[in-house]
Amino acid sequence: VNALKCGPLLGYGVVGVHVTVDDIEASTSTAPLTVQSAASQCVLEAVKEAQPLILEPVVNVLIRVPNHFMGNVLADVTSNRRGQVVEVKQLEQAGESTSTIDAEIPLKEMVGYATSLRAMSQGNGSFEMSFKDYRFVGQELQAKLIEDPYGA
Repeated sequence: VNALKCGPLLGYGVVGVHVTVDDIEASTSTAPLTVQSAASQCVLEAVKEAQPLILEPVVNVLIRVPNHFMGNVLADVTSNRRGQVVEVKQLEQAGESTSTIDAEIPLKEMVGYATSLRAMSQGNGSFEMSFKDYRFVGQELQAKLIEDPYGA
C-alpha cells in the first residue's frame, strides 16, 4: 500500500505494519486507481489513530582510547551523544593501558565524531561503527521533530 511509503508524522516510510484488505465494495464502474486511493487513505487514517512513533537508526560503536582519556570519552558518549554504554574493557598492550568502550549511539549523534574523538584523545583514539537497529527517539525528541523537523 502506497500509504506506508510516506508516514503521517514526518513523511518517512512506516515499518513494522502489515495490512490485509479483506473486502472492498465498489461498483463495477469504479476505476482501480480510485479504489487504490481510497485504500491508501484508510490505511493512513488507521496509522494516525495508532499513535505512531518516530524511529532513528542506532549504531554499535567500538571506541579505543588510552585509559587516561576514558572518562572524557564516556562522558561525551552518554551526555552529548545520547549513547548507551554496553561494556568497558581495559587492556594492557605493549606497555600501554588502553580502554575499549562498546556503546550504542543514534547515528545522527555520530556526525563529526572523528574530529571530537581526536580532540578528546589528543589524536590517540579510534572508533568503528556498524548498524544495530532502529529505536524510538523518545517522547520529548519526537515532539520537537514534529514541531520543527529540521531544527531538532
